[in-house]
Amino acid sequence: FALAFDLDRTNYPALLRLGELEAERGNWDAAQASFDLATRVAPPGERYRLLTQTGIGFAARGQLARAAAAYERALREQVTNAIAANNLAWLYATAADETLRRPARALELARN
Repeated sequence: FALAFDLDRTNYPALLRLGELEAERGNWDAAQASFDLATRVAPPGERYRLLTQTGIGFAARGQLARAAAAYERALREQVTNAIAANNLAWLYATAADETLRRPARALELARN
């Protein structure tokens, strides 16, 4: 996937997949770097989708703080992003880590 991006610097799907592979390997910083670069080179209308996918990927692997940050960024890109809002509300309402619990924000997201 890195080669695909090297050949085409606008190939954000390759970067997304590279980030997913790094996350599967537990290379969180490398995954984050790939996701961030994918978001920067993606067309503006696609960024919220990439950020939502980033959040889903991190949440699935227990990286909830990174997931929350990605979902918040996705919502700044598109406030009507129901998937990011729902996933973030659930994360804030149910996180075992008290530092990630934000019940008021969870309720706000669920109502919108």
